Amino acid sequence: MFYEKIVAIDDDVRQLESLKLVLGRHYELICFRSGEEALLYLKRPNGIRLVLLDICMKGMDGLAVLNEIRQMGLDIKVVIMTGHGSKEMAVQALRYGANDFIDKPFDIRVLQDKVRQFLKKNNSHEHEQGLIPGRMKSFMEKNLAGVTLKDMAEDLCLSEKYVGRVFRKNNASSFRDCKINMKIEKAKDLLQSSAYPVYKIASMLGYQNPETFMRIFKRKTTLSPLQYRNATKPAK
Repeated sequence: MFYEKIVAIDDDVRQLESLKLVLGRHYELICFRSGEEALLYLKRPNGIRLVLLDICMKGMDGLAVLNEIRQMGLDIKVVIMTGHGSKEMAVQALRYGANDFIDKPFDIRVLQDKVRQFLKKNNSHEHEQGLIPGRMKSFMEKNLAGVTLKDMAEDLCLSEKYVGRVFRKNNASSFRDCKINMKIEKAKDLLQSSAYPVYKIASMLGYQNPETFMRIFKRKTTLSPLQYRNATKPAK
């Protein structure tokens, strides 16, 4: 259940694989082996808020990449990854605007704690009004079949209680009703754009009993799924 994306930049593919093993369960890692490629990605709209950056790389080194990131003026946190003999460069990187550094090989718990720390929401009003609700919706859409408030809270690195409060504040309906409404809208799309049988659509949306899905669909639309499919079928 990916939600937050993190950019990792390291010219050692083994280090990137290690990061995926440690962080890949809760985050989507977008990995680059060169600073130039990473910068091309970061210059496009992407929603990235955290970069894990190796300090010593062939070609464009970490300090140069960090400088370019800061020149963009984006609110991106940068954690420098340092190997043996590069601690002085890490200290220099902090002076240039890095937010923290971590030694390689990684202490798994330290790495996870740093990531959680830097992905916490700092401006509660701004996030409660815009960013968090938007990401909630995106998370629900991607995990619609079995999404829960607990799942959402874990991926947002926030408490379930806080996520529930923000959800109620920004939605006219309850979490349960909102999820049902989103499932019905997704079902409508599948009924119109695919040839999936009704039982398959019910399963895709997390309904173990197709009759439950059909009953809810009819209650929400006044039509059965098949009636809706026939009524919205393009005229030949």
